[in-house]
Amino acid sequence: MDQHNVDKNLKRPSKCFQGVENIFCVFERYPVFVLTVIFLIGVITMVLHMRTLTSHLIASMAEKNAALYSDALEELRTLYTSEVVERVRARGIEVTHDYQEKEGAIPLPVTLSMMIGERIATHAQGARSRLYSDLPFPWRKDGGPRDDFEKKALEFLRNHPAESFSRIEAFEGRESIRYATADIMRPSCVQCHNTHPQTPKTDWKSGDVRGVLEVIHPLDHFMRETGEELRGTAVFLFIITLSALILLLLLTGRLRQTSRRVQQRTEELEKALMSTESAHARTAQALQEAEQNRQRTEEALKQTENSKKELERLNVFMVGRELKMMELKEEIKDLKEKLGK
Repeated sequence: MDQHNVDKNLKRPSKCFQGVENIFCVFERYPVFVLTVIFLIGVITMVLHMRTLTSHLIASMAEKNAALYSDALEELRTLYTSEVVERVRARGIEVTHDYQEKEGAIPLPVTLSMMIGERIATHAQGARSRLYSDLPFPWRKDGGPRDDFEKKALEFLRNHPAESFSRIEAFEGRESIRYATADIMRPSCVQCHNTHPQTPKTDWKSGDVRGVLEVIHPLDHFMRETGEELRGTAVFLFIITLSALILLLLLTGRLRQTSRRVQQRTEELEKALMSTESAHARTAQALQEAEQNRQRTEEALKQTENSKKELERLNVFMVGRELKMMELKEEIKDLKEKLGK
């Protein structure tokens, strides 16, 4: 009984094989539909993949642009400090944050950086820069961290001043990249910061993290341009896919016509073969019947020959008997004549 069940289970096809067989059956019945679904899935997958790649590319390019922006501001501050501030101080020109209120004064390097950031923001599609610290000077009312990103940037860059801190998020209603680097205390700035009457800290050292320089660059312009390009690519892929499907439909129709003709010709050949086989069978049957008739005829001839021989023997016997009777009659006649005398 167990062996019978084992053999039965071995003969029964697996569910996996049945599923694959059903898939092939569907493909054979509806090849155009199946191929259309496959093409559409491929196009959708490709578009989604391109969209993901585009998002990564936008983020990478935006971060590089923000890094260049930040490096340019840092170099400008360094150049302004070494080539302007140090020279004019030697000539007795005051360098201060409120230079506009003092005749002949020029702005501090950090003040100049903030002014440049504000000026660029009006021309560079919303890009801007911001300097902030957890120890700002009193006259900088918005000089401290204002949101979660700025707090985390300060915390991270104090522990990793040589690295950058960035994030893509909504800023003032626009998707933007926020790129922050540590604002390192320069040797030329240490004395001023430690001796200024309103300084919040008097023990600054060269290399300390004074604050954070943040560059904010909106991405909606890049995303809009890449979205248009992506839509163009999707339309192009759709046209190619549609053309391929139309060509495939034409080829499938041609193949179906050829298949129907081949099938029709095959059916005709099968019918002709069946007719030939039927005629062959009838011929074989006729030959068999002829052979049987021949055998019966031979048997009848044998029987006729035997009957002929029997008749010949009987005829010989009857003729001999008649002759014998005639001889006996002659002998009787002679005897009568002899007795009559």
